[in-house]
Amino acid sequence: IKEEVPPFLLALYYMSVAAGYAYLVLAVWLSMYASICSHSFGVRLLTRFVRLPIPGAAQLDSLNARFGDFELQGAQAMRVPFVGGRQEWVRRQNLNAVQEEDIGGPQAASSSASAPPQARACGVQVQEDFLGPGELPLGAIDSIMKASTQLPGKHVHLYRRLQNKWQCYDAYARVSMALGTNNILLAFTFYLVNVTLVQFNAPSAGYSLIFVFQFTALALCYIDIAKLGHLGILLMQAMPFSAAFIAAISAETTDHANGIGAEGELSTKYPLSPLCFFLLAGWFEMLVRTAWPSSDGACLPRRFRAVLFLDVFEDAGLTLEEAEGQTG
Repeated sequence: IKEEVPPFLLALYYMSVAAGYAYLVLAVWLSMYASICSHSFGVRLLTRFVRLPIPGAAQLDSLNARFGDFELQGAQAMRVPFVGGRQEWVRRQNLNAVQEEDIGGPQAASSSASAPPQARACGVQVQEDFLGPGELPLGAIDSIMKASTQLPGKHVHLYRRLQNKWQCYDAYARVSMALGTNNILLAFTFYLVNVTLVQFNAPSAGYSLIFVFQFTALALCYIDIAKLGHLGILLMQAMPFSAAFIAAISAETTDHANGIGAEGELSTKYPLSPLCFFLLAGWFEMLVRTAWPSSDGACLPRRFRAVLFLDVFEDAGLTLEEAEGQTG
């Protein structure tokens, strides 16, 4: 960039570049935080809450068969197969009656003292490990001995509670990527205004490139935003387009060669240049309102298309027509 570039054009260019790279760096930072947070809660979810139940010594001891059980049958032990009728097998103990004191000794009592309250209430021994006393899996003993028809609902409910810890970071990382790309396109537009209109005096090429880059930004805005409407998107993108167009008119209609004063200072006046900054300020205000978080517990920017199906369980109760209508 040469020295005779109008100061307002330099300010617009540097502001757009700074905003674009700031949004892109913010997108990387938020995505890294969302990845670390989601993996952390995912490991905790799989290892401490919804892990598959593993039968302990009490359950295995009540399910296996011994010779002592055969002796408990009494007269049933001499029953003739297929003739003597139905055999009622007498168990030495029931699984539901197994308590943690049956497993053995003072060590079990000490481990039960540090176990969670729900574990002591269910009568299940929770052995200590590197994570402390550990956590009961969902369902506890019921998940071993009964059908797990209700367990997936509990798993989904717990997952949706935990995903609020990282979902917001993931959503705004996508929003920052979209805003950063749009600001970079605007910075390219101001740079090309300087090259085509100030340095080489090629107005046809300059205005053509303004239309090309701003139409690309408009297409990206249609791809990224879903619930703003055609008129809202056109009005929002008309602001940076008008700012670039006014900057091009100011740069073209000014005699830059005779705009240097006696002391080497720029004496050229640009009366329309403040409008560019006001238009960009209004554009940023509309972007903030578009990316404003929702009023529900998730606090997500629902107007962005990349966030609509971030929650994979959100549309579980919707029909196909209702789910497709959310993207309109």
